[in-house]
Amino acid sequence: MKQKKNRLYFFRFDGKKSLALLLLIIFLALGCVQKQVKTDPNDGLKISEFVIDPDDVEGSDYFWISALVENVGGTTARNAEVQVYGISWKEEKVTLFSSKELRPPEPERNVEGGVAFGQRRIQAPQLPEGITHKFNFVARALYDYSTSAVTQIPVMSKTEFDRQKLRGSVLPALKITNTNAPIKIDMSGGSPIIAEEEDSGEFFFKIHLKNTGSGIPITNGVTGLITGTVSIEGGGRFKECLGVKDTSKIKLPVDSSGILLRRGESVTLPCSIELDTSRWEQIPQGALLIRFELTYRYFTENEGQLVVHGRRLRKGGETEPVPTAPSRVPSDVFQTSTQCYAQKGSCVSGECSIDEEQIGYCGNFNVVCCRALTEPVPAPTEPVPAKPTEPAEPTPSKPSYCDVLTFCGPRPADEKCNLDDQGGLYRSGASRPFGTFCNFDSKGDYFIGSMQSWFRCVSGCYDDIYIDKYDTPIRIKVPEFNECRPECK
Repeated sequence: MKQKKNRLYFFRFDGKKSLALLLLIIFLALGCVQKQVKTDPNDGLKISEFVIDPDDVEGSDYFWISALVENVGGTTARNAEVQVYGISWKEEKVTLFSSKELRPPEPERNVEGGVAFGQRRIQAPQLPEGITHKFNFVARALYDYSTSAVTQIPVMSKTEFDRQKLRGSVLPALKITNTNAPIKIDMSGGSPIIAEEEDSGEFFFKIHLKNTGSGIPITNGVTGLITGTVSIEGGGRFKECLGVKDTSKIKLPVDSSGILLRRGESVTLPCSIELDTSRWEQIPQGALLIRFELTYRYFTENEGQLVVHGRRLRKGGETEPVPTAPSRVPSDVFQTSTQCYAQKGSCVSGECSIDEEQIGYCGNFNVVCCRALTEPVPAPTEPVPAKPTEPAEPTPSKPSYCDVLTFCGPRPADEKCNLDDQGGLYRSGASRPFGTFCNFDSKGDYFIGSMQSWFRCVSGCYDDIYIDKYDTPIRIKVPEFNECRPECK
């Protein structure tokens, strides 16, 4: 039997195909393939994720609700907030974040639209044994948005119109361009307008407004309300349009008497235009320019579900012990706005409660006010007469709250501890998006993506943080890290 020889094959250039293949390999190896920026011509903000984790719990257990929203439209979303409804045993609504400004995507620069993330830790209701109930939650994203559009209505003199008809030319049509947004504008009517020398005439058009987004406008608390302005330029005026007469600029009403839309519906409004004959006497052809600048508050929704199981009963009909409500203990701090001030006694509206994560709050999780001290507060006792003693060496005073929970890095200029909305310390004026956990990477820095700029030092931090594709920290256990807090050593 003839033995086959071992052969070594090399890549050979075989004309243009081989060269193209080599260039493609180099292109991919260099990572030059850009991912596609997410845009939507018919929407603004979208709730990309609404997560309940875990979504199956026993009564009185804790769970997380979180939402991720992103701007996929064409203009900036302002005053964006996410509210969650359906937590009826806790609050009428739970706000995950508010007052956010999210810029639109820029596909030409490969820049994604603005993204906002918020989450809250909630305790499930206690249910009797044998009861399993499904709670339905609705996450609602509200935001201020705008739609801009421009329309050109061709205008011709009678002589120019006849000349182009004789030549068989295609007559110019009405054109309109919209920004990417949930409210769209269209316009229809006779085109072109024929400018008669002896009579300006009145020309009739229809303005169509359509809700193409995934939600509903709710401007000024009025469902479906659209506000803004409509103007005309270039030798014409509105004879009667959108309820206004003889003007070149219309301001839409800001109450229920204005333009109202509903989900998936459109409204058609009449509009008549009058030409300025003196402007068009010596011009064979041109166009009127109509500008639409519409503003509105809009909301879109996403749904989730939580399953809660009742706990087992003890003999005698009592329920199995459940995690007790956060104990009420005195605190040395309370919060007003985002500042943590040293003041003995209580929060703004009562004693400070401490949850199992040692995060303080006042009355409910919606108002974070304080943290537990690192040592228990002794119970009050009757004063005992002091025995005369030799003078002792002066001892240093007990460190303040802001010293005990020290920062890894410079303090804010006012020397006061800052708290985010979950009770965590932070600096640089940015709130911490990951709940009540002490988030450190292996170097002691809290970070999101490549921005390693947030620092926080609290005892008992066991978490090495990794970041998923949504910039959400993932908790992974590592040995305790206390390098940033000398008091812990």
